[in-house]
Amino acid sequence: MNFGSLSLNPGAQTDFVLGESKFSAFIGGLGSGKTYAGILRGLKFALQPKPHGVFHPPHGLIAAVSYPALRDVIIPKLQEVMFLTGLADFERDFSKSEMTLRLKNGAIIRLRSLDKPDNIIRGPEYSWAFIDEGRNTSLEDWKLIGGRLRQAGYKRGAWVASTPNGYDWMHRVFSKDGDLHATEYPDALWYNAPMRENIHLDEDYLAEMEVSYSGRWYDQEVLGRFVGMVEGGVFAEWDPQKFCLPLEFRPELPLYTGWDFGIGDPGVCVFFQTEWKKVELAPGKNHYLPCIYVVDLLEAKDLSSSEWASMYREHLEEAFPPGTLARNYGDPAGMQRRVGVQTSVIQDLRAAGVEITPAQRRSPDYAIRILSNMMADQRVFVDSEKAKRVSNALASHKWKIDKDGIKTGTDPVHDWTSHIVDALRYGVSMLPLRPREGEEPPDKLDPGPMTYSHVFDQLIKPEPKKQWLGRSTKGKLPKFVPIAPIGPDQPRPKREPRPRERMNAAN
Repeated sequence: MNFGSLSLNPGAQTDFVLGESKFSAFIGGLGSGKTYAGILRGLKFALQPKPHGVFHPPHGLIAAVSYPALRDVIIPKLQEVMFLTGLADFERDFSKSEMTLRLKNGAIIRLRSLDKPDNIIRGPEYSWAFIDEGRNTSLEDWKLIGGRLRQAGYKRGAWVASTPNGYDWMHRVFSKDGDLHATEYPDALWYNAPMRENIHLDEDYLAEMEVSYSGRWYDQEVLGRFVGMVEGGVFAEWDPQKFCLPLEFRPELPLYTGWDFGIGDPGVCVFFQTEWKKVELAPGKNHYLPCIYVVDLLEAKDLSSSEWASMYREHLEEAFPPGTLARNYGDPAGMQRRVGVQTSVIQDLRAAGVEITPAQRRSPDYAIRILSNMMADQRVFVDSEKAKRVSNALASHKWKIDKDGIKTGTDPVHDWTSHIVDALRYGVSMLPLRPREGEEPPDKLDPGPMTYSHVFDQLIKPEPKKQWLGRSTKGKLPKFVPIAPIGPDQPRPKREPRPRERMNAAN
């Protein structure tokens, strides 16, 4: 295909622009020519001849996260491409007020911001659409734009160009390991381009970028690989390449579950085992510390409590030997009664035969610190076959950050990762993390205060030798000497004078 004096980089960029897939992604490192590739692929669709009987020429869409992104990134590159290809006189054919470019063949390209997609994108029909820097957008934006590809008579397609950012929606849609790729987008293609594939970059810039990044950040920002790094990541210590690996269920270890109850959102049940390992924290001082092995995951949406209980019991019987389950821990908000039903989710699950112990009400930061410390000690592992979504969620869970990359607020961003991470932290927050020196690890974990199981244990097995105020009863209790009641004819005992009375009497 002739783009005038504008040439394509050999490799991923050429394959992406000339590819025929309806849904595709150009995932590359910094400076790898992603925006150019997205625009040139759009020109291929915009130059389609108008079929007989079709009134409108092909309409296309270029979308970015905000208007400044369109103004500072898309428009200059689009202007350069029009100059090099001669497909439009940009100064004459571009309307800044309408953010619309009309090519010489009549094709229309609209530039739109995704800050308010419902108000701008709904309505028009397109034959093609391109999202620039998809790492700054969402799956909802992608699906909304995909729903507008219905202009009749033309070949249709949608694509995205971006640098990776954790295991976000692009990984889910385009990677062969993504859950949405397997279910909704089986034909979507992913083209990867490292920075050095761009033959137009000078060596000084390449050397500067390669020095600026190292480790996994280098793999992501320079090579354009999905390695589980995200700006503002909650779990900086989580490395999927180290801690997400094949695990075997071990019947000798107890099995626990953590539940996050989705109301309008997906519900999640995470299965994990704990192993207590003897660790020498100081010379001569040993402690038992728990390791966590996440071995399975259940996700579902819009299920009733009875349906959840049935699915959970069937999965438990099929996947695990009987008698290995120790306890289920759930979101404490599951004890709140629902309006119009007068029962809570946990009550309904208990009625369906699934006993859930509500976790203690703590801030999310409490369990986040626990998990971060355990990851730093290499004591958290995830099965790469049955629970890889847990690993991806831990890698992509992020804080809200400002333009300078500074954390804002105390709660992480609420997205698809939240439900999985919350389910895990409810279970982890109930683990006793430091048994006393010399103690053996417990067979069953203490349910902890503020839980029903703890209250019932106190009622059934009250602690011995405890007074009602909880004082220590070591040694002999003081002898109780009853005082005889004073009758009407008996004189009252003479009391000792008060200090002021003694001072007045002396004067």
